[in-house]
Amino acid sequence: MKYSILFALFLLLSACSEDDLNISPSDLHGEWVEVISQTDTLFFESRNNSNIFHLKRAQGVKLRTGPYEYRLTEDKISLYWMLSSNYTFNDYHFNTAGNRLEIGNFYESTTGEILTFEKTD
Repeated sequence: MKYSILFALFLLLSACSEDDLNISPSDLHGEWVEVISQTDTLFFESRNNSNIFHLKRAQGVKLRTGPYEYRLTEDKISLYWMLSSNYTFNDYHFNTAGNRLEIGNFYESTTGEILTFEKTD
C-alpha cells in the first residue's frame, strides 16, 4: 500500500511540465530595471527558438554583461552566459509577482543575494 501511494505521487510529479509554470517566457519580454541600483537592466526576448535576455550594467561595469540563454522551471531559472566558453546552465532562484521579478545574484551585484527587477514597459 505504501509503495502504491509513493508510485502515484511519483506519477503526479513527473506529469508536471513547463506548461504548469505560472509564467511563460512571453510574459517576461521587455525591459526590467534593478530596483535598488537603478543601473542594471535585463531585456528579455525570444530568438531562433531560444529564450534570451541581455544584461546591461552601470557604465564602465562589464563583469558578466551580455546575452544569456535561459530556461524556466517552477521556482528557478537556469542560465547560460553566452559569452562563456563553458556551455553550462546554472540554476538560480526565480520568482515573479506582477511587474516585479526576483532572481538569484548571477552576476556578482553588490546589492544582495536576491535581486529585484521591475518591468518598465
